[in-house]
Amino acid sequence: MNSARQKKSKLPKLRIIRLTGYPREEISDIKEARYLTFDHRFGTMVMVGRQLVKSYDELVKLAEEDSYKDKEFIDVVITPVVFPGG
Repeated sequence: MNSARQKKSKLPKLRIIRLTGYPREEISDIKEARYLTFDHRFGTMVMVGRQLVKSYDELVKLAEEDSYKDKEFIDVVITPVVFPGG
C-alpha cells in the first residue's frame, strides 16, 4: 500500500449531521465526502466546528491537522444558507 493511500485510510470518519433533510445523521468515510455540495450558492454550507469548509480538498486538509487526525469522528454539519430578507 502506498503512503498516500495509507494516509487517507487513517483519517477519521465523518459524522455528517444535516440540520434539514434526510438522513439527519450518517457516518461515512472521508472519500465519500467528495459528493457533498460545498458551494453555498446551492443553499447549504458545510461546517466543521466554527469553520466553513469550501471544498473536499479543504475538508481532507482539515482532517489531516493534528487536532483532528487522531479522532475517531469529525462532526460535519450541513446547514441551510439563510439569505437576508429571504
